[in-house]
Amino acid sequence: MALTNSGRTPGPAGTFRDLEADIMFSHPEAHPRLPGPSGTGARGPLFLGEGSGSAQPSGYSSKADAVANLTKPSSSAVQQLSAAITTVLKLNKNKTKDEALRLKKEKVVHDIVKAYGVGLTHVTGLEFSNRNDSSNHAETLGTFIIVFDSVLVHPGFVASVILHESSHAQRNAELDNAGVRLSFATEDIWSALKEFEGAQLEIDSAAKTGITEKEKKEATSLRNSHLSEIEALMGKKTRTEIENGGLDAVRARFIQQLKSRP
Repeated sequence: MALTNSGRTPGPAGTFRDLEADIMFSHPEAHPRLPGPSGTGARGPLFLGEGSGSAQPSGYSSKADAVANLTKPSSSAVQQLSAAITTVLKLNKNKTKDEALRLKKEKVVHDIVKAYGVGLTHVTGLEFSNRNDSSNHAETLGTFIIVFDSVLVHPGFVASVILHESSHAQRNAELDNAGVRLSFATEDIWSALKEFEGAQLEIDSAAKTGITEKEKKEATSLRNSHLSEIEALMGKKTRTEIENGGLDAVRARFIQQLKSRP
């Protein structure tokens, strides 16, 4: 595990530099980092080492429930779902976005999730929002997924986005079950690990969801971006481990190390 300050200006007591001091105190095996340019904080990964904490935390499941029973619907089912999307999009243009319309769009999303068999075991809510100020297709708050108008592209795209978000909900639930609370620094690491997994799941599920080549390339670009982020936060060795299929081990070790902190 590693924590990185990409050159933040040192802040007052209780901010990042104090967190680093706490880590160094509780983890003497950590490797201190070199100072950054004048006026900035230290740069580079703050490694806590590989450690031996590879045992999975209680309630942890490496397999993503979101894709455990994913299926490819029949052509007729996809056509019906596509028609349902077209209908609500027309209403979107011609009618005020009221509660009745929101519920119609929400039903379309739920119907798509059911048709594709997207797992929602760890999801406590899947709700459509009429908000138009989000740059995301969907957002996951803890274990609650909120979906926006931009997701209504085609049925397979909706399924792909929801399985991505469902994987976030699963990992958030596992973190909560482990009794771990994230700090300012560790939040970035946890987010990068989740986003990498979500993008990879979209790529791996493309044959069943039927996302377009363009959409698959966008997911690949997103995955690669998060890999670079992981490397910056956790080091090249961890990136290589994940690229070789070791995401589950990295995530489990990360949780265990957080649990071991006083």
